[in-house]
This record gives sequence, C-alpha cells and structure tokens, in this order.
Amino acid sequence: MHAYDLDGVLCPEYSYIPGKNAEQILLMTLSLQPIFQPKHPYAIITGRTNVNVTMQWIQENLKLQPKYIFINEENLKPELFKTQTLNSHPNIEYFTESCPEQTKYIRKYIATNCYVRNINDHF
Repeated sequence: MHAYDLDGVLCPEYSYIPGKNAEQILLMTLSLQPIFQPKHPYAIITGRTNVNVTMQWIQENLKLQPKYIFINEENLKPELFKTQTLNSHPNIEYFTESCPEQTKYIRKYIATNCYVRNINDHF
C-alpha cells in the first residue's frame, strides 16, 4: 500500500502567512483543492495535530477516502511520528513526503522495507 503525507503532497501547503498564526493558516487549508486524487487504496500519515480540521479536509476533498489515516495527536516531532507509524505498519510499502529534511530523517530510521520518496525526487 502507498501512504502519503498530507500537506505538500495531497493538500497545498501554507507554512507562513504574515499576520496569521498556525491555527488560522490550518483553517485556510479547508478551502484548498487537492493537488491530486489518489486512484488506488492508500493511507495518509500527517504531522498535523488538529484532528477535526484534518478530517474535514479529507472528507470534503478526497474522492477516494483513505483506508487508514494516521494523525499526530500526541504532538510528536512530525518526522518521528511518521517514522514510528511506518515502522509499525509493514503493509505500507511506499511513502511520499514533501519535506526534504523529514524525508532524510525517515530514510535513516526506517526499519521496514518501505521506500520513502520525496515529492521532488525524480525516478
């Protein structure tokens, strides 16, 4: 199964907008259309910690709903949360991440045979 990071892979990412705090920026993503629509069963592994806004965006914007959604409710460092999630779900064979630093971290600490791809990688 393929898993995707949410922001920067499925949902356009806002990282900084002058005069807006993180919660306001997250709420602004509710109006954004997906970058693409997955066509096969998939999972989402996101570093987001706001379950309600995250689930609302997924339910309103993705035609094919994910089989699994992993949300960082414990507020761990995103790269640690994603690595732990991948390590505990060996059925995930591919993971696409948007952040180069997180990609590097996950590749270093992944304990399964999961291929970790950065969205900017070229095959």
